[in-house]
Formats: sequence, C-alpha cells, structure tokens
Amino acid sequence: MSNAYVIADLHGRFDLLCRAIDLIEADAGEHGGRFIVLGDFVDRGPQSRNIIDLLMAGPQRPNWQWTVLQGNHEAMMLECLGNPGILRWWIGNGGGQTLQSYGYQHGDDMYPLRIPFEHLDWLASLPVVVEDDYRIYVHAGVPYDQPVAEAKPETMQWMLYEGYDPQGDAAELMPDAWHVSGKHIVHGHEQSASHPLCKSHRTNLDSFAWSTGRAAIGVFDDDARGGPVRIMDAIGKPFDQRDFGGRG
Repeated sequence: MSNAYVIADLHGRFDLLCRAIDLIEADAGEHGGRFIVLGDFVDRGPQSRNIIDLLMAGPQRPNWQWTVLQGNHEAMMLECLGNPGILRWWIGNGGGQTLQSYGYQHGDDMYPLRIPFEHLDWLASLPVVVEDDYRIYVHAGVPYDQPVAEAKPETMQWMLYEGYDPQGDAAELMPDAWHVSGKHIVHGHEQSASHPLCKSHRTNLDSFAWSTGRAAIGVFDDDARGGPVRIMDAIGKPFDQRDFGGRG
C-alpha cells in the first residue's frame, strides 16, 4: 500500500513544514510515498523564503515524490510583484512578512527585487491542480459541475464552498456537492482551527496553521477511494493572529 500525505496553507510556517516532513518520513519508513502541498505556503508567517528553498530542493530521501501546487497567495504574489500599482494588495494580505523573509525592512525600495528570479520562475511553474485515480488535489476546490480541464485556474485557487463563513471575502460561494467526476476533492483555503473538515465528497485540510501552530496532514490510501485513512498533526508554537493581516 502506498500513501499520499497532504498538507495545506502553511503560510510561512517553516517550522511546521519541517515537523510534517519528519512525521511523514517516519510514518512511511523505507516505502516512501507522495507528499502533496496544496498551495498557500507563502505570506503571514515569518519564513516563506525558507519554505520555498526547501520545497524547491525536493525530497532528500529515496522513494518519495513531492508535488507542490500554486495557491491564491502564490498567484497574488506573482501578480503584484509584476504590477507595482497593486503591490499594497499583496502586502496587506501577508505579503509584508514574505518580503521580510527576503531581507526587506519597512520603507525599503522594492526594486530591484531581492527575491531570486529562480524562486519566481519556480512559483510560476507550479500546477494549480493534480488528479489521481480516486482524488483531485487543489488549493480551494473545483466547481462540482465542471470537469477539471474546463475549470478556470483562478476559480480553483479562490473559490469557497457554500456553508463556509467568508468573513468579508468577495469570492463566489460554490455548491457543496459531489464533483461530476465522482472523485474526492482534497483542498485547503477555507481556514478554521477546528479543521480538518472531512466529508464524503471532500476534505478540507486548512487548520489555520500559521496562527494555531497546528498543521493537519491528511493520509490517503492511493489504492482506495474516499477521504483520509487518518490525520496526523504537526505541532508548533501558536502565533497571535492580530500580528498578521488578511484572510483566505
């Protein structure tokens, strides 16, 4: 049996990423497995650059495959760095902490950029969604009535499901129903300290990790349908969310 280990919305919490990797490598042993990061690993927390360096380097042990997806925060970072007129939008949504991780201080000139172009090229190259035989892995979700190939990337990065309290977000709420493919959807984006949220047709792994200090890791059996066979938690120090800006 092979497993997929899935984590969402780390938001600059390099400490939780390191703990998660230690946990999953110990759990899988010599068999290895798949490690899937569902995007939004930048912003808010203090060590976005460290996360990017580690994820770019890839697995350091044999029999592992890492898949990193682009979330709405990575997309926002790329869009705003390429358009200084909207840069404050990103900075106000946690991008300021990402800039600090690259050595910027308040009042510094943004350009020329101190962020390595290799980092930006890698972020831009990341897929928005991946599928296997039984599941769809994506940052925010997939509209239930659209095949993955027909869904817009920005929708899959920004959408919210009906029943979630958007707290002022302008994203359109999508029906919370089985996807037309019949596959289980694994996503993040909708943060709550009470997550993971495990339903018959989807699993939300965004456990508000950057603030709570708890990152939920979903363990999925590659040879079976449905949700996680178990949840593992990477535990670190909680942050006071008042120190950080933005949502989603």
